[in-house]
Amino acid sequence: MRERTNVIPHTDAAERRALRREQVIRAARACFEREGLHAATMAHIAAEAGMGVGHIYHYFNSREAIVVEVARRDLEYCLTMLLPTRSTAELATAMMLVVEGEAHGAQSDPPLSPALRAELMAEAGRNGCIASLIDDTENRCRAYLRGFMSRKVASPDDPTRDAEAVVELVLATWRGLLARGCASADTPSLTPALRALLEALGSPSSEAHAVTALRP
Repeated sequence: MRERTNVIPHTDAAERRALRREQVIRAARACFEREGLHAATMAHIAAEAGMGVGHIYHYFNSREAIVVEVARRDLEYCLTMLLPTRSTAELATAMMLVVEGEAHGAQSDPPLSPALRAELMAEAGRNGCIASLIDDTENRCRAYLRGFMSRKVASPDDPTRDAEAVVELVLATWRGLLARGCASADTPSLTPALRALLEALGSPSSEAHAVTALRP
């Protein structure tokens, strides 16, 4: 039998509301992981949370609002993992840890499974709120990567080197990894390959070394 957390300690109204919202989100995550994003209903979420369906609407005005909040939290987790990196090796490792669903020390909730994250990424094609969240997250990553890659890519001997193009290639790789929802069995080979790719993209001589860097 699944354990449900439906007892809220005595607190003020604002705190109780925040705790109830957290209770709903945790229940929704569990249902989305177990049933699938589209198969999980409000009835599933209410049962998991130990609340009535009508009670949930006091905290979220729709099922879509719950999905959007789950997506927002996961995208914040992605940024928490990626933005502190200071080298291409660290960036590649962080990207793959997110894909694998590695927990971060400062995060209270476990990260989403790769399969659920892939479903949320696909949902952006139908849900404008999630699409906007993803765009905002990518813009924050883009701003970070511009500074990160411009220092590596800049080459006085080759003015055609374009850091912006490198940033877009890194982001495209990142999107693909998230959308694919890589199984953990894939990561032993993908992590060093991704590290080699980022090193090649960031190298002033990447045109000469991009292919050889990825060879076994």
